[in-house]
Amino acid sequence: MDKTGMNQEKKYGVCVVADDDIGFLDDLCAGLRARNVFKSVMPFARIDEAIAYIRTHSVALFVSDIEFPDGELSYHHLSLIPSVPVILLTVHGRYFMDHFSSIAVNRNIIGTALKFAFPDISQEVVRRYELVKSEGVDKSVIKETATNTIIELYRFDTVNPRSFEVRYSEIAMITVSRQPRGLRFHLNNNLHKYYLPYRSLQECFVEMDRSCPGLFFLILHKGILNLWKNA
Repeated sequence: MDKTGMNQEKKYGVCVVADDDIGFLDDLCAGLRARNVFKSVMPFARIDEAIAYIRTHSVALFVSDIEFPDGELSYHHLSLIPSVPVILLTVHGRYFMDHFSSIAVNRNIIGTALKFAFPDISQEVVRRYELVKSEGVDKSVIKETATNTIIELYRFDTVNPRSFEVRYSEIAMITVSRQPRGLRFHLNNNLHKYYLPYRSLQECFVEMDRSCPGLFFLILHKGILNLWKNA
């Protein structure tokens, strides 16, 4: 547990958490309360009850599972609370890839994360929220940053590997490459093969998420997805 978070003054308002897995809901809420950054943490096992609460109370952050019983999807409700920042959680990272277009249209989604990919998910929730809160960063700023941030990649389908500068905003997806060893970058509207040799998904994601928090989503051992621009 990060003890610095436990000792600091509460600086944010109410955090609402919705998840039908009661055990996970209790653990996440306990972790968020222990970090002492929100004035209160409100748990809900039903998405409709969480949305009803948010619509009648001032809320700083909404953290929600992506799917509830009977196939009810949390992001379908988010148009009712467009001004509240939202972090979506799931056990299955593939879900974000299959439904990214429906998820990404929600302007208030500031981040996504796998539930059990972190030693303490409450720490990851607070980290993502504070990244977006710092200096008033919002999606428009992050998208502008992605348009202006350059990464140097290589093309191996030429006679000799050549380096190219690629903007973060052009990246649709990143997958693991075995030959050449490293990462393969799939770009929007570009069929050429671009690579970053000798780098891991985790290393690459940490660097990209630091510059553009919430823009990219890491699926462990599978790839990195641009949630806001994937053609």
